[in-house]
Amino acid sequence: MNVVSAGNPPLFAGRDPVTIRYSLTRADLLFTNARSIFLNRFILGFWTVAIIGLCITMLREPKIAVHGLAYKAVFAVIIAVFYLIVLTAGTVLLTSLMVLLRKNQGILGEHRITLPAEGLVEATDFNESLNRWSAYHRTVTTKRYLFIFVTEGLIHVVPRRRALLQGDLVEFEAALRQHTGGK
Repeated sequence: MNVVSAGNPPLFAGRDPVTIRYSLTRADLLFTNARSIFLNRFILGFWTVAIIGLCITMLREPKIAVHGLAYKAVFAVIIAVFYLIVLTAGTVLLTSLMVLLRKNQGILGEHRITLPAEGLVEATDFNESLNRWSAYHRTVTTKRYLFIFVTEGLIHVVPRRRALLQGDLVEFEAALRQHTGGK
């Protein structure tokens, strides 16, 4: 694969960059979307404040206020757990609907990531992009996925539990960390 723009030579001329090909499924998309929501500090903070506010409001109700401290503590814990379950279920449902009802062209399906000297090149049947190494943010490896944060807001997700269509993930990750100075 050569990336060629108007009158410029191919980016990979004279090089043999490390390349992987993999497939991204709806399950991968659902998992990574849910993970990003549940690790978002703003959302977690908002949920915490909302649940605490709800508990305080409910504890001021005359029917609850007349009871002892132990009753109020148990009541607050039950309400907090209930609303945490409701918020979590609602979030998972909305995320699932979003993943299942959209076409997600360019996200689902086969991806190819190549690591030339110029930057990280990601390509699908619908798009191709070059992200320069100077803008690279970080790499996160989990048990299930390799998350490649090419910027703070753009992430490529590589499943680790399935076999790649092409390439070696260990070699790819080592080359990626070499290009990015270990980020």
